[in-house]
Amino acid sequence: MKYAVRVRNAALVDQAAPLLIGNSLADMVKLFEPAMVPSWLDYYERWKAVARDALNFASQRKISEIVIQMVTKERPTIRSSELQSINIRQCRDCTAPSDNLTISILSKLGRGVQSLQNLDDTFDVKACCDTSKSDILSWRSGVESAIKELPTFSSLVSNWSE
Repeated sequence: MKYAVRVRNAALVDQAAPLLIGNSLADMVKLFEPAMVPSWLDYYERWKAVARDALNFASQRKISEIVIQMVTKERPTIRSSELQSINIRQCRDCTAPSDNLTISILSKLGRGVQSLQNLDDTFDVKACCDTSKSDILSWRSGVESAIKELPTFSSLVSNWSE
């Protein structure tokens, strides 16, 4: 990036910028001329908005109410008053709970823009069935679309010339 900025190569800067978006702001601003720092901050904020918006995904999985029975060795029988009813997300096909997969993805997305650098890791599709995989891939697709809509870094730099 430092070389690309020094020689004012917009194409090279635009290739490097997404790869470096997860680096600390303190390290990144050292690479730029002072006039370019606001452009990098603008670019970074746009990536941050994508990361924040990625946390909001409307799953197609239904919400189901299930009954949880707490059976222990000391209490082998359950009275009806001891049953608890909770809502969990389930796959339509296999009815397995899928919150663990969602929580894993959300925790990765919670790291911020760094999570957008490796979507294969962030949206790991070790899911219980095709319905769940489809749901997660749809989520990922939305994030990929948002990333593609981001402007290039060089387009945000005022007075950029090659």
